[in-house]
Amino acid sequence: MIASCRRIHVTLGFFLILIFQLSPSFSFSGLSQLDNGNDLSRSKLVEVDACHDTVDVSKRNNVKRHNIMFPLPSQEYKKEETSIRRWFQELIDSTAYFERLGNDSFAVPIFGNVLVSLEREHATANYDDDADRNYMRMEIIGTIDEEDFGALAAKLYESQQEDVSFSTDNTALRQLVKNHFQSIKPHPGTDASLTEDTPLLHKIGLFKDDDSWMTSIFTKGFFTWDTNLYFTNENRMKLSSLLESKTWQDSQIRSDTVTFLSKKDAIKCGVERQYEALMAIAHYLNTNLMTKWMDESAHENTSPRLPATIDHPLTNPSTIQIAEYKKGEFYVPHSDNLLLESEGRHANYRRWTAILYGNDNWDTATDGGALRIYPNVFNPRDVATSTQFEDINPANGKLLLFDSRLVHSVEKIISTEKRRIAMTLWINQPEENDGVTVDVWNDEQSKVEWYRLL
Repeated sequence: MIASCRRIHVTLGFFLILIFQLSPSFSFSGLSQLDNGNDLSRSKLVEVDACHDTVDVSKRNNVKRHNIMFPLPSQEYKKEETSIRRWFQELIDSTAYFERLGNDSFAVPIFGNVLVSLEREHATANYDDDADRNYMRMEIIGTIDEEDFGALAAKLYESQQEDVSFSTDNTALRQLVKNHFQSIKPHPGTDASLTEDTPLLHKIGLFKDDDSWMTSIFTKGFFTWDTNLYFTNENRMKLSSLLESKTWQDSQIRSDTVTFLSKKDAIKCGVERQYEALMAIAHYLNTNLMTKWMDESAHENTSPRLPATIDHPLTNPSTIQIAEYKKGEFYVPHSDNLLLESEGRHANYRRWTAILYGNDNWDTATDGGALRIYPNVFNPRDVATSTQFEDINPANGKLLLFDSRLVHSVEKIISTEKRRIAMTLWINQPEENDGVTVDVWNDEQSKVEWYRLL
């Protein structure tokens, strides 16, 4: 028994999802039913005691209870019970984020102290046949909200899929995870002021005293600069080595290979300056363009989602996409933030797209790969009737900034030798009441595509 209690203050939310992605994988198995408890009031900031499970935390305010049921077979259920208890012990020891409270319970103090326990019961459960049976019940109790519990349920499901030692049907759990992750709010991004670097932007040739860029943004929705942010052959080779896979989109829509670059990755690849310049753009737009873009009436109709504010509505993502195209590859006309007319909302939070190209001696006439952009066209279906477009040559050091809603494409690569590489930053404008959700469930592979949240 733990002799003393510790008070823990922690802010819950999307942080939970990121932590579980960073922590070791679990071995959850034998899950088939999940029973949500009463919908008690929620609190993002909680103060609870990290005590032994003899404390009845269920009577505290702002607490929710979830039960995950492990049905045991009618014959030889002891064998299955032993197996599940073994799994539970391994689960407790699988990550430093779990604190053992006994053989059958543990706490997750970093999340405001969620308590988890396991016990066998014999009762009439609400199964299809409504039969009496033995089952193991894992109870998760604490101030965990629906978003956080959805992330935990996904880890349960993913771990079960990876564990071949259990064969219990997981259809119910799969459906719960699927339903949750087909309509979840994306991450709102990070405070753009944290990466402010106006001197760097001016040094590389962006946003100088000439306001021609702003005029172009207002009239056409895009502008390009020729910067001195050049990529070397070594930079390109290191970036190519990080590329992971094709996107989740159909190969008839896009066929490039991508990955997402962190600041640490950028340093390793020698493109830290390029990374910092892209991340500095959002703050500059917040303090220059957005104040002119949005009049007072527009401010009245906004409800920025933190860390965005009315005066600084733009935020940064946590990573930058690297995309590489080789011979025959392309991306059909599309919008980075399409208006979903049937739902009356946009697809995501993206407001501005900034692309930095890194290709030596590139000529779209012989190499292909132009970024074709359609001024003031916001739906791909209108491309067929549009007679106006501009082709951007993805030359080394070229930086393109455009309204994320604009339709654009990557024309097919012609060159048999060259590869087209680019760094893409999507600057967000998150709103509380805009109805934006994102589908991060890959139904074909029965798994959550976590990166889509970012």
